[in-house]
Amino acid sequence: SRFEVVHAQGTDEFMAPTPQHCQWWVQELHTQCRSLQALSLTKNEAKMDFDLFDAMLSTIKPTTSPKLAKSWGSVSAGSSPEDNTEARKQVAVAPLAIENKATSPVVPRWTENEAEAQLDILVRVEGALKQLEGENKAAMARETELRQEIANLKDSVRLVNAEKEELLTQLRELALERDEWKGIARQKLDEVFAS
Repeated sequence: SRFEVVHAQGTDEFMAPTPQHCQWWVQELHTQCRSLQALSLTKNEAKMDFDLFDAMLSTIKPTTSPKLAKSWGSVSAGSSPEDNTEARKQVAVAPLAIENKATSPVVPRWTENEAEAQLDILVRVEGALKQLEGENKAAMARETELRQEIANLKDSVRLVNAEKEELLTQLRELALERDEWKGIARQKLDEVFAS
């Protein structure tokens, strides 16, 4: 069966999907929405206070990690505070970028608005399917009633035919009995005329 879903821009015609297809589409949309929410949370977690991070790293002695001290650089007379701050921010951002790349979910195929639109369509499709299921159940119930009525009529026809055959049999027996009586009456008349 076919049905139509009307939008503001036009009308889309759909072939009626099965309930399994609708359930799979709804689960897919929920998965996409959860992915968008997880991506939003990951972006919020990535926003760190660089000043606090710098203060934590400044407590580490350069001798404990030469590579770290070298990467951060030392404050020299020729370097300005802005240069050192920029260098520290670049080093601080690098681990965050690597961590976000490893933990961030796969970019979803749909945006949140598109997912909501698709979910709205699927909700309408599901409603139409439920309506069709209700109509189908009503039609099946009516079909069952009609089949029962037909069966009752067939039984009535068989009963009438049986009664008809019985009446025909009785009629044939009466006809034979009539012929016998006619023969007897004719024989009696012949005897009377002969005497």
